[in-house]
Amino acid sequence: MKFVYCGYDFAIDTLMALLNQGHDLAGILTFPCDNIFSHNTRLHSIAQELSVPITLDKPNAALIDSYIAQGVTLFLCVGYAHKMPDIDADKAYGVNVHPALLPQARGMMPLPHVMMNDPDACGITVHKLSAKMDGGDILARVPMLLGQDDTLETIGARMAMRLPALITDIVADLPDMWAKARVQDEALAFECPHPDDAMRMIDWSQTVDHSLRQARAFGRAGLLMHLDGDLWVAGTIHGWQEAHQRAPGDMCLLTPQEIVIAVQDGYLHIMDAQKIQQN
Repeated sequence: MKFVYCGYDFAIDTLMALLNQGHDLAGILTFPCDNIFSHNTRLHSIAQELSVPITLDKPNAALIDSYIAQGVTLFLCVGYAHKMPDIDADKAYGVNVHPALLPQARGMMPLPHVMMNDPDACGITVHKLSAKMDGGDILARVPMLLGQDDTLETIGARMAMRLPALITDIVADLPDMWAKARVQDEALAFECPHPDDAMRMIDWSQTVDHSLRQARAFGRAGLLMHLDGDLWVAGTIHGWQEAHQRAPGDMCLLTPQEIVIAVQDGYLHIMDAQKIQQN
């Protein structure tokens, strides 16, 4: 099958698995990456090695049509930041991988919300591309148990490890799976808010468990915190429950490497915090 890969380096092993099974890569659609939380350096290397075009701009209908004219029958999107134009299902398959169990947890970056609020929605959904974002018929769903110690990075790694076998199996039987795809139940659908600074902000009045779950949900992006009117990015966060008479937000320990802050039912121990905005 001739295909176009749309995404970044996250699912590079899935791309390689398709190539290893004899599928033909016609082009790569990616987007500008910050090389901190998203990378596409390996995609650029593959494009150069295989002499296939790579596009960073938002795709338009003319680009999609040009690929279809070349014989492309699959557009595979995995973490692709741009909205794809409509793809004529009579000419090519448009498939997206979503990092949550649709119809729950729609949206561009649902994992922080899922990890903090809806752990039962943790998993992978492979679905048809549609005009409605994340609203296409479902080809496959893979639930994933959210472990107590899972972070944004470990969940992402677990998903990346599951994808090669999942996607190659789907592609091998794509016409039949396409015909049997299930319509999403809109009564169960909800949109996750896009992660923002408010979601990353530590609320000292919350519990230790809530704050640690919040820290795991944002991983190495880090949480934000206000201390004495200044804005900080928290580094590594640990905590413990302990009865105390401190007011939430009281600074109980400050050294060059660590800060301990009182919260509702204990303390947060924060290492390597960095001040990013001074009052």
